Amino acid sequence: MEVRMTDAPGNYAALNVQITKVEAYLQNQGWVTLNSQTQAVSVLDLTNGAETSIASKSNLNAGFYSKLRLTFGNANSLELSGAGGGSAISLSFGTNTSQQVEIEINEQVNANQTTTVLLDFSVAQSIYNSGNTYFISPVIQEIEDASTGVQGSVQGAVTAAVTLSNGSNTYSTYINSEGKFMIRGVANGTYQIQVNAIASSSMLPQNGSMSNVVVTQGQITQVGNVTLTP
Repeated sequence: MEVRMTDAPGNYAALNVQITKVEAYLQNQGWVTLNSQTQAVSVLDLTNGAETSIASKSNLNAGFYSKLRLTFGNANSLELSGAGGGSAISLSFGTNTSQQVEIEINEQVNANQTTTVLLDFSVAQSIYNSGNTYFISPVIQEIEDASTGVQGSVQGAVTAAVTLSNGSNTYSTYINSEGKFMIRGVANGTYQIQVNAIASSSMLPQNGSMSNVVVTQGQITQVGNVTLTP
């Protein structure tokens, strides 16, 4: 089994997390260690389809694996965007926040076959602040269908939130430093894209939208550039 990580970005310049252990739960047998080597992951580098491997084990027992468990260390830091940025801020775990995160998966591992699990680290949902202190509470889920999604770009925005919705399903992300975005694990259907520029090249608030975006299973729909208007 190989465990890989990608990112649903947030409105920050950088997020660095320390992962000390990755485990998988084999039904009726218990937790199996996939990686116990401490590693640093620059989460916001994993945008627009970029991924990194955080665990790999070749001699797993065959069977059904229902959960992953990630253990985080204490060396986690955040860099803010805009005028408040420029230096790393140490991140704390809240008093009610565990440094272990369990993620539901649904993977049957067979002999002589590699199973790859792709995790989505949602930066926007994982960081919060109280007063002058920033906290981390990692929100991570499996992307079950990484081959289906939407990819595009936003010009003229430094930071922008992108929402993909069709009334039944809603997905969201932020653009990366190049103005690009990708949302994977999207259900089939026809969607509308809404872009809200948080910071743009003009000083006026700007928004953009695109209708009738058709998502087909097994394809990454290319939508090109979403135009912003005041």
